[in-house]
Amino acid sequence: MKRLSVCLAALGYLAVAAIGAPVFTDKGVDAGYLNPGDSAIVVQETEIRGDPGAATHLYAVTIRNDGTASPSHLTKLELRDGGNILLSIADLSGINTGGITVPLNYTIPAGATCSLKVLVWLAGTTAISGGETLKLALNYYYTLNGAASDSGWILDRCAEELVKAGFEKVEEMALNPAYFNPGNTGTVQVITWEDHDANASPIYISSLTVKNLESATQDDVTQVTVFLHANGVDLAPITLTDLSNWNSDGVKYVFRAPLMINDEQGLTCEIKVTISDTPTATRKIRTKVTLELRENGQLLEQASASPSTHTILMPGVEVVQDVSRLPEPRVVNEGGTLNQRILLQDDDANEDGVAIDRIRVWNSEDATTSGEELQEIAVYDARGLLGRVRDAGALSAFQGPGVEIPLSRPIVLHDDGRTIITISYTIADPVPGHTIRPKAQVWCDEARTYGWSPVAT
Repeated sequence: MKRLSVCLAALGYLAVAAIGAPVFTDKGVDAGYLNPGDSAIVVQETEIRGDPGAATHLYAVTIRNDGTASPSHLTKLELRDGGNILLSIADLSGINTGGITVPLNYTIPAGATCSLKVLVWLAGTTAISGGETLKLALNYYYTLNGAASDSGWILDRCAEELVKAGFEKVEEMALNPAYFNPGNTGTVQVITWEDHDANASPIYISSLTVKNLESATQDDVTQVTVFLHANGVDLAPITLTDLSNWNSDGVKYVFRAPLMINDEQGLTCEIKVTISDTPTATRKIRTKVTLELRENGQLLEQASASPSTHTILMPGVEVVQDVSRLPEPRVVNEGGTLNQRILLQDDDANEDGVAIDRIRVWNSEDATTSGEELQEIAVYDARGLLGRVRDAGALSAFQGPGVEIPLSRPIVLHDDGRTIITISYTIADPVPGHTIRPKAQVWCDEARTYGWSPVAT
């Protein structure tokens, strides 16, 4: 198409205001995201309502991009009336500066209304980084009853963004960090991938890879199960048991035939893990899922990492937290008592409760109060006294391996239950300047598996 390289007045028209001028309205087309290689995508539409008494003749148009996409990102632009191509422009130099002005020969009959659409063709993957925008502005030049005028700039109300092919929307479900005991199975990641672009191409997924970004190894996790929901349908679960690579390259599953996600549809991916019977406590799990896919003839990878980190712990209470309020002033005299309040909570992936029948307490390594300076250590819950130790020999372990306090009745927590206990340290004959900062842990029975809890400090 030959460019209009002379001033408009040279075409023989004078720009004057027209009485009963045609009305130009942007239709607010929202094409969605544009991918590399997209073709014939409608990005703007102008409705033109002609003068009721005379024909309107469009003799030129200026097209400008107020977004950031440049001629290197676009290969062609067309202006169409239905299926009729009015303009086809391959050289788009200047479109994102002053605009491109080209001749046009189009007549709107008196009293008629028409819609003219702008279609674009995008360059390939190497030309587009993603994030570029297309926001067109058009100015039509016309004659009415022999007088020349123009529409003024018609601004596209909905800008389009250029993005790489694949899923335009990827969302991670915000899972609460979970604790897993030996043999537990639970969800560690849920991702939703959605196609929201301007083209009609489906997405074909050829493989899926699951990788652990944290410390749990194949010795800690025996199985990963992938649950997929695609195009509104639940698919058969994928079971992965060879986890030798899941800390390095990840565990890859190749579909026998590519999984097709229909245009404008989505995929939900849920990752569940099964913990071994002999894991290493405190190791962690945070998975990343990578898809190999093809859309519109383009091959690419898309990955998403879980924002939540999960921890492997031995059976028992997972939360052992000191919730004490320090006395003011921070001094305990002879005969005085320091109260330590400990929150105990079962917070794991299974449905088992926990029973606690003893507590161990000791002074921190950097604190100096010895057992000889204590008269008694007693444990209480909301119902009253649970147990106490007054024996000097037993108390002597306070500055060392710890003092074990058997409970006269067990603390029983139902699944995911919680309670607060109070440990009272009664001071005997203190050494001035000595300090006390006790630590505590509880002995747990969960589903006939026994062990000490994490330490509260």
